[in-house]
Amino acid sequence: MKEIGDILRKEREKKGLTLKDVQEVTKIRLRYLEAIDEGDFEVIPGEVYRKGFIANYANVVGLDAQAILEKYHDLKTALEEQARQEQLLLEQEENTAPKSYLNNDWIKGVYLGVAGALAMVLLISFFLIPSLHKSKTDVATKPVEINELQDLPDYTRNSFPAPITVTAEFKQRVWVEVIADGEPIFMRNGRTFEPSEPVQVWTAQQEMEIKMGNPAGVELTFNGQKLGNLGPAGVVKTVKFRPSGMVAP
Repeated sequence: MKEIGDILRKEREKKGLTLKDVQEVTKIRLRYLEAIDEGDFEVIPGEVYRKGFIANYANVVGLDAQAILEKYHDLKTALEEQARQEQLLLEQEENTAPKSYLNNDWIKGVYLGVAGALAMVLLISFFLIPSLHKSKTDVATKPVEINELQDLPDYTRNSFPAPITVTAEFKQRVWVEVIADGEPIFMRNGRTFEPSEPVQVWTAQQEMEIKMGNPAGVELTFNGQKLGNLGPAGVVKTVKFRPSGMVAP
């Protein structure tokens, strides 16, 4: 998967762009862009977001987003098939390995005898040394305050890449203008999308405004929730999002 990151990074550097430049345009977090450059796509939470971020990155550096996504899909499929074949080979080796001669009734009897003796020792110690047992029990049952999220990465606390994460899947030709945290995502007053284009992913921290020239032709999803029909064909519709949800524009 490193190959995808290398293609995007080389094209970005050829155009004299930094990752911060790409971040300014796409509003994608810097650590996700760095992960794409390194080919470490598992850092990005969810396949839809991975594809969306790759497509947005490709668009910014002037590459064919659809072609890049097809290459990503081919590489991912090849890696999955390789992993599957390796697992099958491992299972075959385990099934054909010679069985141990130690696995007989005599050995089983020895194991059971040892286990029984240990159980008897533990039972005797339980009654003869009650204070020791109690102290261990007290320690074991004492409540401990643990911050369950302290060592978890950001995306496991919130399953979306940003407080506002919108995906757009185009069914018809749609003109779109997106303003994320006060900054336009697309230059020159928006952009027209065709049904053949990949799913787009747009993110913002505080507020996002989306203006659509044909709302019937696009399906928006806000933080994993599909928004349904946003309006009839051929009209201009504006929707606004904050972390709490969709608000009146």
